[in-house]
Amino acid sequence: MMKSMGKFLLLTVGLLLVTGFFMYFFLKLTGLDSVEGLGQVQLFFEQQKWTFTAFRVSLLILVFWKWDAFIHWLSGLFKMDNDDRNNIISQRWPIMGWFVFFELVVNQNLLGYLLN
Repeated sequence: MMKSMGKFLLLTVGLLLVTGFFMYFFLKLTGLDSVEGLGQVQLFFEQQKWTFTAFRVSLLILVFWKWDAFIHWLSGLFKMDNDDRNNIISQRWPIMGWFVFFELVVNQNLLGYLLN
């Protein structure tokens, strides 16, 4: 069990690192890596907040709609046994709950809104 979850965590961290490198190179290529450039990036993200929110929610819906197929694909890729695969499949709704909680509290700043 731990070995498969470790592989899943390693895959997640690896994908995040690759995404970060792509963002870094994109910012370097476009010349937005200075202080003024970062201000422009922040302004762009603030202007496109609802677009990115819709994208994140759509991605979450897609992943959890096709959760079984996604986990079967990952289990084939990382050679997980049936018990590990079934355990991860059974954890769909608790994981979805945490993603929704994270989206509301962190991304939508619900906690900051309630405290003000």
